[in-house]
Parts: sequence; structure tokens; C-alpha cells
Amino acid sequence: MNTLTLNLSNSASSRDTLWIEQEQAGQADGYLSRAGMYRSIQALLNQEMPDEPECVNECVVTLYVYRFDLALAYRLDVSHGHLGARITEDDLYFTEKIKVSMDDEVKLKYPCFGVVESRWLGDVVYDQDGMQSVAPSFVAGVEKISFAAPVYGTFAVTYRIHRDKYLLSLPKRETAIENKYSSVAFALFTGGLELLEVDPPAGVEQTDMVCTGGGGSTSIAGPADGRNIP
Repeated sequence: MNTLTLNLSNSASSRDTLWIEQEQAGQADGYLSRAGMYRSIQALLNQEMPDEPECVNECVVTLYVYRFDLALAYRLDVSHGHLGARITEDDLYFTEKIKVSMDDEVKLKYPCFGVVESRWLGDVVYDQDGMQSVAPSFVAGVEKISFAAPVYGTFAVTYRIHRDKYLLSLPKRETAIENKYSSVAFALFTGGLELLEVDPPAGVEQTDMVCTGGGGSTSIAGPADGRNIP
């Protein structure tokens, strides 16, 4: 089994920047809840009048802000919608699998604040001469992993991440013909501006059309809090 030697830097990063990420919506997010549709169908089958629609004219998405330097001050705002309070999440661990194709340096997906575990998958790694490298040495930094020489293999690393979480409520624009829930999130910080076009759940526009026409007791399904947390 290959052994790895890690040398971790002490600082978070030398880069004074950040980036915004939206949590991926589930397949059912934004669509009418199954329970609401079931109640409506049952009422029709029993020849009863369905309840008045209980459609929600807003949807909720989750945004994350990652900072390479935790001392960096910023302000997050949106062009449309209402942001909840900042929720700091600093005790999360993310496992990433990286395919290394004769590279001597690879970047991590998120800012790294400490490597917990790392290993070569399959216990096989090759150098540029095609020979198996028994114990490649590398340095794990806060943004990248550097190898002593170009290598080939699949590398798994678990590391600690820090992020700020925000819940964004997007009310429907009553006067809009389309894109009723669209919004842009932007973070202002010293020396820069980061933008992210918010992607509402796929079902909200379709749900809005159904709700406008009535049709039973319904509600819009929102995202489950905490989904996809590493």
C-alpha cells in the first residue's frame, strides 16, 4: 500500500477572493407536492369539491459563500428576493476524488483548511516513465496539491472546509410574464465583485401555471434543509 507524506501550510490562502455556490435542487423541488395532488384527486373521486388551492407564491434556494481568506469581509445581496441571516458552517468535511493524468499539480474544488485523509485509489500510481511509484511525496496546500513529479492515478482526499450559508426566498413577480423567480446574487468585497445567476427549481414556473388555474389543495415542495452537505 502506498504511503503519502503531507506538509500542510498554516495560512488559509494568499488569494484575497471568494466565490458563491448554489445548492443543487432536488428533482421534486418547486413542483406541486404529491400530498396536495393526492388530496385533490381523492376529492374528485368522491365527487366532493376540492379545497381551495394553497399554492405558495415563492420558492426557497440555498446559497453558499466560500472564502479563501476567512478574514475577508464581504456583503452578500441579491437583485430579487429576501436573504436570510448568515449561518456559519466551519466543521464540515468534503471528500473529493481527483484523476491525475501525468500532472504534478491539481486543484481542489473548495478552499482547504486541513487535510483529514488522503490515499491513492487502487493503491496504484505511475510516474512519467511508466514505473509504479511506491511512495510519491507531495505537498497539500490550501488550494492545490503538488506532487514531486508528474504522476498518473486517482487520488482521494478528505479535507475540512469553511463556508457561509444563506437561505434565499424568491417571491413571484406578479407583473412578470416569464422568469418570475429569477435573481442574481452578488458579493461585494474589498477589490472585487462576485456574481452568481440564481437558478430557481425547475418546477416553479410550471407549478405557477397550475396554481393560477386552480385545481385542489396544493403546495410547492421546498428543498430539504441540509441536503448535499459534505
